[in-house]
Amino acid sequence: DLAGTRPHFQGILELPAKHRPAFDRELKKRGYRRAAGSRGRYLYVSDAVTIIAGGTFDLRPRLNNDSKEAAYLVFEVAGIRGIITAAHLEHEKGFDTGRVRQFQSLIAQADAIAARHNIDAMNIVHMADTNSETWVTDRAARPAGFETFRTAPQFNARERSTFVGWGDDWPAGVGIDQIYVRTGRPIIAGGIRRPKPGIMDHAAIAATVGHAENEARA
Repeated sequence: DLAGTRPHFQGILELPAKHRPAFDRELKKRGYRRAAGSRGRYLYVSDAVTIIAGGTFDLRPRLNNDSKEAAYLVFEVAGIRGIITAAHLEHEKGFDTGRVRQFQSLIAQADAIAARHNIDAMNIVHMADTNSETWVTDRAARPAGFETFRTAPQFNARERSTFVGWGDDWPAGVGIDQIYVRTGRPIIAGGIRRPKPGIMDHAAIAATVGHAENEARA
């Protein structure tokens, strides 16, 4: 539980295979189970989440035939059915347009799954290590109607205090990690936990997502 709350979903983007059994055990103690994923990209869910379908899909184009997979989960929680993904895009320099196309591939495949399961496109969330400061957001996510809690106009910055121990400033180099939601579904709260030097080169991030404009509120 990285946010001082109990989120329904945990997306892990770089988990070495040798550590997965221990990771599974530790998350099970905290009420989470692994729902989908492979090759380091995994989705864990709380007991409140009903798993409808899950798996992985390949992201194209490839660089040097190095496959990049995304995990996806079709779920239902609190009466809402949706899709959540966990993706890791290519990291090599000079592949900016390729990363944009990989994220466009992610969006298209998730949208197709949503159509097969009769899921409102508003109920899709993408978690990604984009390896891109701006290109993926500006050229792939936003044109498809996605925003992050960094830039979402409906984000209430005052709610950041709900995440215990999280800073307001976006640490340098962490803009590559993002949580994207469809425009029209407000991001109520967001937070960042700074990484410990020498342990990891990413920061844990989280977002609390609100009701879409066309949903009845409880």
